[in-house]
Amino acid sequence: MSTAEAKSEILELLDQLGERHFPAILEYLKHIKQLTEMDEEAAAHLEKIMEEDDNLLRRLAE
Repeated sequence: MSTAEAKSEILELLDQLGERHFPAILEYLKHIKQLTEMDEEAAAHLEKIMEEDDNLLRRLAE
């Protein structure tokens, strides 16, 4: 599914829902965004740790 298709489908679903559901949907989307940012940060930290461990292992092997 392309990004445009996904956005279109999301907008269609929002049109079908009552406005009273919008605050809950907005909070859910914000939560997903926060989790995604945390995952990206965790992946960056893990990559840094792996690089440091690799450097340490190379030095220990010498």
